[in-house]
Amino acid sequence: KYYDNFKKTKKNIAVLMIDSLDIDLKSHEKAIDEALNLLEQQTYVQRNGETYEYLTDDEKDIEEAIKTTDYDPGQLTVLFNEIIFDEIIKDTRIKYLDNKQEYEFSRKVDGVIFSREKELTIEVMTPESKDYFNEGYCPGQSMGNNALVIFKLPADGLLGKDAKTLIKTDKYIKQNQSTTNKDGVKRILFDKAQQNIERRRQIISSLKNQLADATVYLNGTVHTVSNTTDGRNKVTDTFQVIIKMAYSKLKLLGTNSFDEQQSKNIIRT
Repeated sequence: KYYDNFKKTKKNIAVLMIDSLDIDLKSHEKAIDEALNLLEQQTYVQRNGETYEYLTDDEKDIEEAIKTTDYDPGQLTVLFNEIIFDEIIKDTRIKYLDNKQEYEFSRKVDGVIFSREKELTIEVMTPESKDYFNEGYCPGQSMGNNALVIFKLPADGLLGKDAKTLIKTDKYIKQNQSTTNKDGVKRILFDKAQQNIERRRQIISSLKNQLADATVYLNGTVHTVSNTTDGRNKVTDTFQVIIKMAYSKLKLLGTNSFDEQQSKNIIRT
């Protein structure tokens, strides 16, 4: 626990626990994985990203209290929206490369809309969605709607688990911060806050990768995107297609660019 030079990842722990030269590595790693999961469930260890840490009695008590902290499930969707749209995609408009015009879009996560409704919509479905395992949901939702694109993230049980831990830990720390706390408790709460910062970084990194690997649904069918190494670029590239589908007559304008004020002036004259 107190030896900083040893990075306590699952792989390193498995290597440390090898006790024979003729060990079956696959079985050994599976046993280590099951043991760590059990120890985590029973609050003897905690996982922070890829690393594990053994808990002292005081840390164990606080970790158990965090696990039983209640939270609003809607906070998960809010968190995913903030990370995906504000920290990964970042833009509220995306430029259409053929005419250099920028187009606004509605942002949705797991069926919940987080902006004023626009003609074009980008929806992200996470493994936490109640419809995630309904194979017909994404094709059905996008069928006949040329202005909607759905990005279905790969199945990942750790994403939701880490997001819930982030929310619960943040709530617990806020509720239990006090100048009257013992020094040991203050230190533990401080460490929990630092771990939550790292946990959020891990969630952002995970969502970036998952967005890059997401299955894209356009008009009821799976759409293949050539750029699959970067989540933000994948969204931008797919947006080019949705604009062409939604505004099928746009090509009649050629490369001419018109803003809203120009359109009003043309109508007036």
